[in-house]
Formats: sequence, C-alpha cells, structure tokens
Amino acid sequence: MAHKEACPTNFLETREEFRRELHRLNQLEAKLMTIFEATDAADLEHHLLLARGTKNHPASTMIELFNQQNTIFDRASLKMDCALLLQRNRVEAQQQALNKDLALVEC
Repeated sequence: MAHKEACPTNFLETREEFRRELHRLNQLEAKLMTIFEATDAADLEHHLLLARGTKNHPASTMIELFNQQNTIFDRASLKMDCALLLQRNRVEAQQQALNKDLALVEC
C-alpha cells in the first residue's frame, strides 16, 4: 500500500511518515546485522564495506534496499525538521498574539 507523501505543514502526517521510515530502516538494519552476524553498527559498516568490494555478494539486494531506505529516511528526517520549525513558529506566533490580547485587556 503506497502512502501519500506528507507535507511539512501537516505536523502529524510528517511525524507519522518519519516514524514509518525509521521503522523500515531499523528493520532492514536488524536483518543485515543478522545476515552479517554483526555485533554493533561499526561492525555492520565494516561488513557492508567488505560486501561492496565483492562482486555478486549474496546480500547485495538487501544492501541496496538498506541504502535506498537510508535515502528515504534522510528525506523524511529533513521534512520532520521543517515541520518542527514550522510548528515552533506557529506556537510562537500564537503566544505573541495571546500576549498582545492580554495586554489590551489589562489596559
């Protein structure tokens, strides 16, 4: 099922997309760690570098999926950063408007 790409102006959709892509990345990383019997991220990176140098490596498809998912996650992460900034700006604008209204009421 294809998901609609979230717009940074919709914080909830963007957060959901970020979580979904992070979950997919974590699943692929866990599978690669199992395939390579890696103990940590550095060990996995070492195995990935070795696999790149091997022609027709058995895990090449999984490695390519992992690389693609990394790119997709990076895009979702940037979008999430934008959504957080927009959300913060909205809250600050609302707070300033509220403070202005309170100042008028006090006068």
